[in-house]
Amino acid sequence: MNKTIQIFLIFTLIATVFRINAQPVISDIIIPEFGDSIHLVNCVSADFQEDASGMNQSWDFSGLSADPSDPDYYFKFFSPGNTPFADRYPTASLAAINADSQYVYYILENGFLQLIGAVAEIPMLGYAYSDYSNPESEEFFPIEFNDTWSDTYDGDNVLGSFSNPFNGTVDRTVDAYGTLILPSGTFENVLRTKTERSFSTTGIENSSTLYTYTSEDYKLWLLSMEVFDDNTEIIFYQDNPQIIMTSVRDYSLGDQITVFPNPVIAGEVFNVKHEALNVENLSLFNASGQQINISLNTRAERTEVVFNERISPGLYYLKGFIGNEFFVKKIIILHA
Repeated sequence: MNKTIQIFLIFTLIATVFRINAQPVISDIIIPEFGDSIHLVNCVSADFQEDASGMNQSWDFSGLSADPSDPDYYFKFFSPGNTPFADRYPTASLAAINADSQYVYYILENGFLQLIGAVAEIPMLGYAYSDYSNPESEEFFPIEFNDTWSDTYDGDNVLGSFSNPFNGTVDRTVDAYGTLILPSGTFENVLRTKTERSFSTTGIENSSTLYTYTSEDYKLWLLSMEVFDDNTEIIFYQDNPQIIMTSVRDYSLGDQITVFPNPVIAGEVFNVKHEALNVENLSLFNASGQQINISLNTRAERTEVVFNERISPGLYYLKGFIGNEFFVKKIIILHA
């Protein structure tokens, strides 16, 4: 064999193994944008494969079957201001409606996606509201294997003049990564998150275990499997996942946001070039979601970023806003 070809094949093999076995890190770019509609298949009961945790797993859910009586489900995402209940949840940054005509409202701050309200119409009774005093954390970005965190939430369920308090807990562990096989395709470098959730209100106590499978290349999650105390199961998968083409949420801005140099030497200055765009609230996070202390020197077409603390080599995420849209850029920090 030609030695050049042999060397090329060896490096190709190494690169392929690294890609398959790499631990994925998922940023908040997976959160759908305003106007996105995510179609899901509602499935009948299936084996959850709970024990398939750890590194380099292979989950074969190719046999998932649609519920013949009610197979179609969806989430549609909106600007909160374009929904009927915007005045009730003025701090929301994202809203969605599902196939059950229920609205949900979220805020995204400092890498936390939190649920702050939900609305459902009760026939002949009107609208029922779940108003959170202490929001329920849905996700903390970036997501990485072995991440763990816990949260409590509380609020009031309101229907007309009646109000009933609720509270609960969420315990989440990113317990596995690997290859996910669905009827819609095979997906590599997928993270699995296990969530133990409890809920309590007057006369009602409930808990569930939820598994979600997420890829850095597709919006939302690819598969969601939840089982409740009474053994009721809710299983959804995306039959036509929406691939993420860029790390900038407004795709038209992609070529206008540049980080240089990248990689950057630890402790040295780097720049964010944004042409004439008004970039705001630039923040830097490490792969564990911890915010890094930086200073910003903003000029007309670029912002200079200065480290205010000693920084370790590794993968980092720069997040910023342009109007109501946010973007995420990956940055590699090298040894000094």
